[in-house]
Amino acid sequence: MSAVARAPLARALRGPLVSVGLLALSLTLSAARAAPPDPPARFKSPALPGETQGQTLHRLHTWALALDAWHGHSRSSAWRAIMGWQPPLFTWLTWQTEATERAPGRYAHPEGRNRPDADFAASVVQSQLDPQFSCRFPLRAEYLRRAGILVGPTPFATGRCAEFEAWARPDTVAAIELVFASPSWAEPATTAGHILFRLKPAAPGPGAPAERVFSYGVHRGEAPTAGADKPSISLIDPDYSQPQGNWPGLVGSLRGSLLVEHQRDLRRRYALAERRDLFAFTLRLTPAERRLLLAVFWRQHVTRSHGPYAFLSTNCARMADDALRAVLPDLPPRRGWYFHPHEVVTRALAAHRAVPAGVTWSRRSLARMAEARLDALTDAPRSPG
Repeated sequence: MSAVARAPLARALRGPLVSVGLLALSLTLSAARAAPPDPPARFKSPALPGETQGQTLHRLHTWALALDAWHGHSRSSAWRAIMGWQPPLFTWLTWQTEATERAPGRYAHPEGRNRPDADFAASVVQSQLDPQFSCRFPLRAEYLRRAGILVGPTPFATGRCAEFEAWARPDTVAAIELVFASPSWAEPATTAGHILFRLKPAAPGPGAPAERVFSYGVHRGEAPTAGADKPSISLIDPDYSQPQGNWPGLVGSLRGSLLVEHQRDLRRRYALAERRDLFAFTLRLTPAERRLLLAVFWRQHVTRSHGPYAFLSTNCARMADDALRAVLPDLPPRRGWYFHPHEVVTRALAAHRAVPAGVTWSRRSLARMAEARLDALTDAPRSPG
């Protein structure tokens, strides 16, 4: 195309290009004017001289919103892992972005389940005004401390949360194990296996506290009040022998929550009654991370945590993985629909956060081991005399 032919085309495009450029400049300037100023890293004072309580709350809330706008705290994976807030299409064919947890006591804001930004702002405000904030929301306090918003050691980190210390007794816990119960073909709900957390005492033997076991499952009715050494609820299985017993679990209309049991119940139920092998893996956690995972169980217990339970999606594996990621946000989020219980173990192993600890064989497996031992003794040469 000659220069003479290109000239009319250039004149025809000049007007639209200039308009697009002016529009982009206008939008950029508008966004710059609308953006809040870069907030200070520290809040000056809970209350200024002559300031009313309402003015202090407004100033705190404005500061919290500015922090979130500039640094994207409520959109970060570490903050969203605390309660399992999901981005759109996190699971296949769904647009569900709210957290699955339905207990109001688990959130710092009334709309916290649907709005992680509102929960973040409320957490910032409460952390500056309530000295016991870290006792009510230990994981949020730890996040704010790492972000430099909450300054100094918190009551939770220094062992000054009396209710948590009495319930969890963190000084008596040497390690936390992931336990995978092998699949069972006794009923449809057990064909994928089960995942549990087991507390290993620091000083095993006579007089040591019972080894508590935490897992996520289905129960019916409200959980009765119980102490640290008593099961919070009893596991009541639906009647899976009938088709109508499986349908609620497939569509997610069951109610799942934290189950607190003991090691003796674990062996009696899984290894002896259901003949399932138990594979244990020790979680590689720092003492601070171990306290935080105990705090997850504690808050779920005292707030009567609950949410929808489905065999193929929000099952024991998803809930256990959410508990782990709340403490270890470096674990990558697991996308997709079906979550197999053994994936919790393989993900922890791949992240070098777990090591094998041993196997508890079922009754049938113990019989096979006894037979093998008997054969070995029979074939071994007998000592003279």
